[in-house]
Formats: sequence, C-alpha cells, structure tokens
Amino acid sequence: MNKWIKYFAITLLIALGATIFYNKVYIVKSTFATTKPTLGDLHVTIRGIGNVDAKNIYTITAQSGGKIENIYFDEGMWVKKGSLLLSIDPVELPMLLD
Repeated sequence: MNKWIKYFAITLLIALGATIFYNKVYIVKSTFATTKPTLGDLHVTIRGIGNVDAKNIYTITAQSGGKIENIYFDEGMWVKKGSLLLSIDPVELPMLLD
C-alpha cells in the first residue's frame, strides 16, 4: 500500500509540473492596456483599382462653328450651368454664315 502512495505522489508531482510548464510556455498571455477615449478626427484613405464611368454623358454642341480661340476649363473639371467653356474666333463667323 505504501508503494502505491509513493507512485501516486510521483505521478501527481509529474502532472503538476507538466501543467505548470504548459501554462508558462504554451498558453498565450493576454496583455492589454486600457486608455481613456479622446475626441479626434478620423483620416480615412481608400485605395483601389478599377474603372470609373460617368453617371450622365451629355453631347455639347455650339450654335455656330468656327476656330476655337480659348478653352476655359481643364479635362475632368467641374463646371456650372451657364459658365463659359470655349470662345470661338469671331473673325471667321461671318464667313461661315454666308
């Protein structure tokens, strides 16, 4: 009987040592810190690859033809209704009307 108690105690010590070793080595420690919330701005940047299509496409024509003298916008620029986009050379207009 004394022999069984001795083997049981040794087995218990080995199991206890294995449990302590497992907890120290294999279990991931949860380390975190708490902070107080602060009010601030979020800066969001979205990047991607793809195609952009226009929602609406309009054909713009002039009431009369001629040589373009100046262009008052850049490609992709937002324009408002009624804003001047191009100026046509007025010298050639009377010749085109005849």
